[in-house]
Amino acid sequence: MDEMAADGNEREDGSPDAEWRRERRMRPGVEREYHGDGFVVTWEPRLCIHASECFRNLPGVFRPWDRPWVRVEQGSAEDIEAVVALCPDAALKFERTPPAPED
Repeated sequence: MDEMAADGNEREDGSPDAEWRRERRMRPGVEREYHGDGFVVTWEPRLCIHASECFRNLPGVFRPWDRPWVRVEQGSAEDIEAVVALCPDAALKFERTPPAPED
């Protein structure tokens, strides 16, 4: 996935600006949300120590080599909640949300 560098130029993975992207991702307040049916998984990259509990225990959902790397549609809310609870650094969080209204 391309991102805009500080100078406004697009950078591809592996470019000299890879460190810039990493620093940008690690700043406070950066988090990603992955919404499922009645729940949301939140990931805070700056907290993640890459212990690998998530993708070792639920590799169909947590796929660090893909983007987006969390595929909530590939697992049940119960399984995802159980694996998120294994995260030793609390970089992953699980929260139940109200179900989407029916049409």
